[in-house]
Parts: sequence; structure tokens; C-alpha cells
Amino acid sequence: MDLALMAQVASESRNRVGIVWYDDEDEANDMAVIAVNDPAAGDANFGIVQVGRDPGFDKEIDGKMAYAVVIP
Repeated sequence: MDLALMAQVASESRNRVGIVWYDDEDEANDMAVIAVNDPAAGDANFGIVQVGRDPGFDKEIDGKMAYAVVIP
């Protein structure tokens, strides 16, 4: 997987975590594996939102579906 080729379409910072949206669900799933294995994930996993792929945050951006990954 070449991270430079991953199509990140949006990002947002939240308390303890960030959310990054990708235009391809497979890429989002790949990035979620990296995020979950990040040493900072343990500190970020506090409360309701957990690091990794979260379809609950998927949304439409510019008429196309975007797939959410919660990152530490």
C-alpha cells in the first residue's frame, strides 16, 4: 500500500482524535489498520469514539461517498 496514493478527501480534528475521510472504502479499511496499530491509539481510545474504521461517520462529500477513519 502506497500511502502517498491514498485519496484523502477531508479531515477534521476532534477532542482526542481526528477523522479522515477517503474516497475509497478499501483505502479507508487499510488506513484503519494502520491507525489501530499506532501506539497513540490506546490513549485516544477513551469514551464513545474509538480509533479505526467507523462507518457511522461516512458521509457524502461533493456528491460522492466518503469513508471515515478515526485516527489518534
